Amino acid sequence: MVSIIILSIAGLFSMIVGLFKPNEKIVLGLVVTSIIASGAVLASEWGTDFSYFNDMLFFDNYAIAYSVGLVIITTLVFLLSEVHFSEQKQYVTEQYSLVVFALIGMIIIVSFSHMAMLFVGIEIMSIPLYILAGSKKKSLASNEAAMKYFLMGSFATGLLLMGITLIYGETGSFHLESIANAVSSYNDLVQSPLLIGGLLLILAALAFKVSAAPFHFWTPDVYQGAPTWVTSFMSTAVKLAGFGAFFRLFSYAFLPLGETWIGIVSVMAAVTISIGSISAVFQTSLKRILAYSSVAHAGYMLVVFLIDNENAGNGLLFYGFAYSIASIVAFAITVAVEKATGSDDIKSFDGLVKSNPLLAVFMAFAMLSLAGIPLTGGFFAKFYVLSSGIESGYLWLILIAIANAIIGIYYYFKVIIAMFFKEDTGQQLSAVSVGGLYIYVLAICSLLTLQLGLFPDLLYYLF
Repeated sequence: MVSIIILSIAGLFSMIVGLFKPNEKIVLGLVVTSIIASGAVLASEWGTDFSYFNDMLFFDNYAIAYSVGLVIITTLVFLLSEVHFSEQKQYVTEQYSLVVFALIGMIIIVSFSHMAMLFVGIEIMSIPLYILAGSKKKSLASNEAAMKYFLMGSFATGLLLMGITLIYGETGSFHLESIANAVSSYNDLVQSPLLIGGLLLILAALAFKVSAAPFHFWTPDVYQGAPTWVTSFMSTAVKLAGFGAFFRLFSYAFLPLGETWIGIVSVMAAVTISIGSISAVFQTSLKRILAYSSVAHAGYMLVVFLIDNENAGNGLLFYGFAYSIASIVAFAITVAVEKATGSDDIKSFDGLVKSNPLLAVFMAFAMLSLAGIPLTGGFFAKFYVLSSGIESGYLWLILIAIANAIIGIYYYFKVIIAMFFKEDTGQQLSAVSVGGLYIYVLAICSLLTLQLGLFPDLLYYLF
């Protein structure tokens, strides 16, 4: 709770000082310091299992691990926002505050133990994102992205509220523990249409939040139209938070209903992986490739819901964190190239190794991790999902996942080939330059990816 208070103060401070046109770098430093402080407070509560607001929020090790991961990802996104904000002169500190408020919502949804708090957390997270998606006011694509995201997000929220209402109508409670106890008492699920209906509505709403098929259709357009640094935040921290809440709810409160939703989730995972991977093959814009890649990775993360062992939550956190770190690097370098060339097309990366070899190496390492190549965190993330899926009896699904992982190697390696084996065709890549902090943060992300690839047990058995 102390961490939420620290972040709230930081967000309000950043918003208010924006009225006085302060030095943005000083405000950024204070905001990042506050975020790090909130993460330190969360880490200090490890093993304490605090609950707040009449047990509506429950900070157990699961919630703390995901919250600290979200703090780390958000800090990295902030530090890599240098290129974006160097060109923007208005409403910079206000955007800082919106990201902080979104982070507060994420912490709430990974630590909820009451359905009303899930709704509140999702809204606190989503509303700032609607604004951030349209923060490039003079860009038609950004305005379109904000409108699509808002309309689709509002529709998903309606489904979530209706689902929560039906669950309450059947169980008489919003608390996860009471819902789990009530669900466990049902012998014939056919006699409980309200319960099944509520579960399916909530499943659809949360599938939208994590961009799982068939509720993924908003993702490519929103990711491409929004400012790239916002897309980076949405595809990493927001996705990890969404899955954290998704898994917390279905692995606890709805676990006794597994016969109802496990089959649906398994088909959803197969379709999501296939649509994301196959669609990415035909894209030329790197942002759209990463958008469809995000959809495919959501499918792999859905497989974790089917795994029947006590470390499934750890595996989901590992996959989400490894994917997020690599994606942050990919989007950060895309921002730099897009600024220099005016395009995020793969051709814009032709010959990058000659004009800026360090960025090319970092980008290649990120692509290797997203593809699941050994010695990267992405390899062990996929290895855990695939091996555990086979052990749980989902061979058909794992074969589909492996086939699509091979397809993924193709479109990730297109970027590597462009950077290392093609000549610059006058794309002004010589203008691709970033500051020292930018390079340091990219290096830290790459080292984290390597560390997860060499020492995966650091996260696999965290809680």
